[in-house]
Order: sequence, then structure tokens, then C-alpha cells
Amino acid sequence: MKEYYGKSVKDFFETKGKQYLVKPAILRHLPKAGAGERLLDVGCGTGVHYEVASKKGYKYYGVDASEDMLKRAAEEHPKGGYIVAKGNRFAKIFKGKFDVVLISMLFPALDSLDEMTSILKECHKVLKSGKQLILVVANPAYDHYMQAGLLGRKNVQTNFKGYFESGICYKTQRHEDKKTFEYQDYHWTLTDYLNILKKAGFVMTDIDECAPAAEAKKFDSVFFEKRKQYPSFLLITAKPV
Repeated sequence: MKEYYGKSVKDFFETKGKQYLVKPAILRHLPKAGAGERLLDVGCGTGVHYEVASKKGYKYYGVDASEDMLKRAAEEHPKGGYIVAKGNRFAKIFKGKFDVVLISMLFPALDSLDEMTSILKECHKVLKSGKQLILVVANPAYDHYMQAGLLGRKNVQTNFKGYFESGICYKTQRHEDKKTFEYQDYHWTLTDYLNILKKAGFVMTDIDECAPAAEAKKFDSVFFEKRKQYPSFLLITAKPV
């Protein structure tokens, strides 16, 4: 992911949707940390959720397969702890248990339900009994590759065909603010996500479609009004059985 470093990295990883929809939703569902409690961010990338975890009092740890990403994360958030490992091979590396495990926007990039299940099983191993998993994905029913047809968005070009065709890779170009963002995501249904949670030994405790918080209107009223019309993201909380 070196190609996103520098001037464009913040634009790519810190979109308005993640700033005004995802982060507020995580804060809503993330309990205030007790003394010494720790949060593990799986597929942490450049550590964009470090500030969210710190705000609630957690010691932040991140795991990612990319050394380049973690190097950037360590530079921007040196107080965090970072480990290079694949998402389905980190349980043996982390000694001890976590009070929260966060997986944000990782699964839409994966092409296999088995791989996602494997990652969730690793999360189960490192999560304390009764503690919380937070999973954030693009809303399966209104992801960016659907918006051209469903919402008539002319700035979105995609090859999307149908909601129920799980596992299909969609390439999307979205033109916004005089910039072109290119995405390649795999489409998974809500049923897919709920089934892999169950298969990995989790029970869902809450669901949040990440409506824009009122504070977002202060920063970008146009964005706020647009994002009230349809859900862009989905947050699911679960606990190990």
C-alpha cells in the first residue's frame, strides 16, 4: 500500500464516511476502559482507530500483514503496540487476552468466507470471556458499488449485478471533490456476516447502521443531509460463546 502514502493517504483511509459515520458508531459501542484494559485492532493499517481507542482509555494494539502500513502507524501513533502477522495467524503471537477486538472494513477486501471465519476464530482466542468484538463492514445493501443503480449516483461507475451473488469482486470508480477513488471489494450479504460470526463461536449482541451523528452537521451539512438518506456502513457487536 505504499502508493497511498504521502499526500493522499489521509484522503484514502480517512474518508468523510469513516470520520462522521464509522468513528462515532465505534465510540457509541466501545465501553469506557477500566484500568489496564487493552484493545486489539485487526487489520489496523495505519492505525486510524488509535485515537478512538485512546479516547476511551484503552491501550491500543494493532496487527496487520503489511510492514509498510505498520511502519506508518508506529510513526503516527508511537504509543501503540504493533505486530506484523496475517489476520488468521496472530493468536499465538499475542500473549494475554484483550478486552475489545475491533475489525473495521477488513472483510469487504477478502474473497473467502472461510478466511473471515478463520480470522474471527483467532479473535475468539485472544478475547477475554464475555468481552466484546466490534465488526464494521460496508453496509451490504447500500455499498458504493450499488449506489449508481439504487440511488442514481452519476459519480459512481461499477459493474454491480445483484445483492444475492455473494463473493463477487466489484471494481468501482467514484468521482468526488475533483478526485477519483478506485475500489476493489468483494460483496457479502448480511446473512454471510451473521453466519460466519456464529460459525466462529460468537453471538451477536447489537447492530448499528451508522447513522450520521448530529455533530457531523456542524462540519459538513451537505454530507450530513446526503448520508441521512441511506446507510453506508454496518457495525455489529458480538461476544464469544
